[in-house]
Amino acid sequence: MTERKARRMRVIWGAAVTVLLLVVYLSFNLFFDKTLSSLNLFRDLDTRIYDFRLRVMPHVSKDPRIVVVAVDDASLRQLGRWPWHREVLAHALEVIEQGKPGAVGFDVIFSEPEQEIPPAVDRALRRWSQRRPGEVSPVMEEIRSTSGDVVLQRAVLKGGNVVLAAVLDTALETKDSPEVVDSKLACLQASAYGHVENANRIDIFSPPYGEAADIPIASLSDVAAGIGFINIAPDPDGVVRRVPLGVLYLDALQTSFDVAMLRVAQKGKPGWGRLRLGEWASLGSNRVPLDENNQMLLPYRVAGEGASDGFKQVSFVEVLRGHIPPQTFTGKLVLVGVTAPGVYDLRVTPVSDNMPGIFIHAQMLHTLLTRDFIYRDRTLCLVADIAAIVIVGTMLTLLFALASAHVAYLSSGIIAVSYLLFVQVVLQRRGLWLDTVYPIAEVILLSLVLGLHGYSTEGRDKRRLRSIFSSYVSPKIVSQVTLHPELASLHGDRREMTVLFGDLVGFSTFSENRQPEEIVKMLNEVFDHLADSVFEHDGTLDKFVGDEIMVFWGAPLPQANHAELAVRCALDMLERVRRLQTQWQTEGKPQVQIGFGINTGEMVVGNMGAAGRKMDYTVIGDNVNVAARVMGLTRTYQRPLVITRDTLDRITVDFLAEPLGSVQVKGRSEPVEVFGLSAPAGGRGAREYGEDSPQENKPPELVETSGVV
Repeated sequence: MTERKARRMRVIWGAAVTVLLLVVYLSFNLFFDKTLSSLNLFRDLDTRIYDFRLRVMPHVSKDPRIVVVAVDDASLRQLGRWPWHREVLAHALEVIEQGKPGAVGFDVIFSEPEQEIPPAVDRALRRWSQRRPGEVSPVMEEIRSTSGDVVLQRAVLKGGNVVLAAVLDTALETKDSPEVVDSKLACLQASAYGHVENANRIDIFSPPYGEAADIPIASLSDVAAGIGFINIAPDPDGVVRRVPLGVLYLDALQTSFDVAMLRVAQKGKPGWGRLRLGEWASLGSNRVPLDENNQMLLPYRVAGEGASDGFKQVSFVEVLRGHIPPQTFTGKLVLVGVTAPGVYDLRVTPVSDNMPGIFIHAQMLHTLLTRDFIYRDRTLCLVADIAAIVIVGTMLTLLFALASAHVAYLSSGIIAVSYLLFVQVVLQRRGLWLDTVYPIAEVILLSLVLGLHGYSTEGRDKRRLRSIFSSYVSPKIVSQVTLHPELASLHGDRREMTVLFGDLVGFSTFSENRQPEEIVKMLNEVFDHLADSVFEHDGTLDKFVGDEIMVFWGAPLPQANHAELAVRCALDMLERVRRLQTQWQTEGKPQVQIGFGINTGEMVVGNMGAAGRKMDYTVIGDNVNVAARVMGLTRTYQRPLVITRDTLDRITVDFLAEPLGSVQVKGRSEPVEVFGLSAPAGGRGAREYGEDSPQENKPPELVETSGVV
């Protein structure tokens, strides 16, 4: 497969993966948002990543405006089993109110009157009252006037800033009777939203809904500054990430516990606050972004060593006994609730596996006070996510199409990390929750698909190149060719190169009197030594033809010093043959002589032959023919190594060159100047005999080399 075709296929595959991800994203987030939400594994994974991002976000260490009066283990040990007598709560409230807090919220349900008199005693007193009304009735009235409900009612009324909790029963099979509904709605009226927009679309933007509710008893509801619902529904995985700002009790939208506290603290009038279903809630100077279920995402910004250590926390029993200065509560939002693990008001949140529910309300209040909101604007996120998928897909496709695999994979990692850092900065600075899964999944998918495609094409091409060149060049050159296949053209390339021909002199006569096995063994032994020298000098071993060898330099990879490499290789091969002759002489074998001809010039190199049958990587051209003719001159001039002027002019190291004259070569109109070359002899470069020499016209004696033709 050509490189252009391979790039085109990678672009097609990259576009296909990008379009597929876009279809999946739009299916889950636009077309089938409700029907396929339970199958949206991408959203579940993104939610888990969001939890991790919340944990690594910078956190505010403290919020001194919020104080939690905790019903903790120490309080339970000293005051007994929960729930306590309401008179105890009333006395603690009186202590808190001495500090003049901004608002006090009880995360406690007072939906039933407190039982003051044991049932058996109550029945006996009633019977006695029927017999002697004047004697028992005053006693019963005195008991009732000092009951916990009455004492707490007085404390709530005196404080004037107390918010009580209500619970919506979302089980649709539970319904309040009509007369109960009217009384409850009357009690909740002061805390209801003043204006609700999009009310006609409440079936789409549905807050928690129920037809039954547990609200404080009438004696407490009538004197409370506000009543709010404490319903907190976790996500399907059991983690509390969102808190509703309102619940729907029958057809009336009621405020949450935290909104009711904020209204009291800001001295808002009844009917305070506006809400646009599925978009925002306007609470005084706050504009709170909401999701489609009218819930607010909690950023959980306040944290210390534990998930609840960032708020001022005091023990209930210490407050009750006056050990906490009243100034602790001055102007503060005070939350009274249970933190003891044994009472089982623990929730799983992104930052804690066991956060008491009272601290979720504290986190909610902190967010409302600081306006440090996190939101997922549906339209904005949709556009941003689609843009991210398209941009990331385009970048990776171009990288894998144009760059090497190593660069593409490294860039993929950089793109993934950069995108994660970008969305984290956007979350921290702007509060916008952008999707992380689809772009990162796209990086992984494209890296796998395009990487496998590249392996199947480039790997196949590299294996093909390796199989072609492994018998021609050294393993070092093979490795370079596979790393840079663009430098090794198999389809034909014209370039300047150096070619060497070698011939075993008189071997045909020698072989007439030898057994075939002996001839093959000697040839193989000679050619093994020659091939080793070729590979050591980075040459390309073209072929063996009978008793001849053909080698060239400058391909498959360009080599600036191809002429020098060829000469060095020829001299090394002569030395190897000399050593081999010495060995054969001791073994009583006949001597073998060899001669080399070298020429440099422009040639055509490529894979030539019959496609699909027999192909050879070789060189052709007039300069190749010249090298073959020059090899024949080794017999004429009795020199083991003959080179042309073109080769000599490109050698920059020290060799001694003997001018042999100019010869007319078949196929050339101009004569070719040739030289006999000997081993290095010192000096300042390749030079002819007599140049700057005292024996100017007398050729020096050549260094003896066995195998002279």
